[in-house]
Amino acid sequence: MRISLEFELDTNSIDKKYRDGIISFFKKAFSTNDKNLYLKYYGETYSVKNFTFAVYLDSPKFTPDGIVLNSNTIKVNFSIFDACDGIDIYNAFLKMRNVKYPLFNNFMTLKRVKIENTKKVSSNAVLIKMLSPLIVRTNSNGKNRYLNFKEDGFTENLNQSVKYVLDEFTSIDLSARRFEISPISARKTVVNAFGSNITANVGVFKIVADVEVINAIYQLGIGSRRSEGFGMFEIIS
Repeated sequence: MRISLEFELDTNSIDKKYRDGIISFFKKAFSTNDKNLYLKYYGETYSVKNFTFAVYLDSPKFTPDGIVLNSNTIKVNFSIFDACDGIDIYNAFLKMRNVKYPLFNNFMTLKRVKIENTKKVSSNAVLIKMLSPLIVRTNSNGKNRYLNFKEDGFTENLNQSVKYVLDEFTSIDLSARRFEISPISARKTVVNAFGSNITANVGVFKIVADVEVINAIYQLGIGSRRSEGFGMFEIIS
């Protein structure tokens, strides 16, 4: 299930940690609508989440102090695997319409909420475009390292991440299924996340996998930190 949100900002300048502000808004919306919904996703015990999101910024210009946009609008695309929770979250967002909410040194007001059509994939080969950067993480000796698509271990570590998420939310065993990803028109980027700048990947990739796998990860997202605004993609062909 996919939901689109459109926010109006007080000014066209936002903090580089804007994703943290969006997550704060989610927490407020969930808790306002249903305490159990909030506890399920943001309770004291960490849980792997079955959603991802992407933030669209209008012609962003990065400065030492933040990000300057071309307009006072930001859009958020939200995708969740569980349709029942998706309806509850949609209702939670509706309750937050026209409420001015802090976004670091700015304020944002939710103006529009819409349930979007979710594509049903019937092919085992698709082209995808990353709507939010793809993060692939590896860990060695307790230290995280983030890979770009040209580095050794990119595909292996991404496959492990996809398998982990599918094991959590589906009955699909990726070890017995095909899953391949390859860059078509991709590039490395650097994003501000977890308090530091890290390597990520954007652009167009090709996925070859079982139809069930593609349909699941289309809603769940791929890679690390999906629920923090990374790994959401659109199917373009």
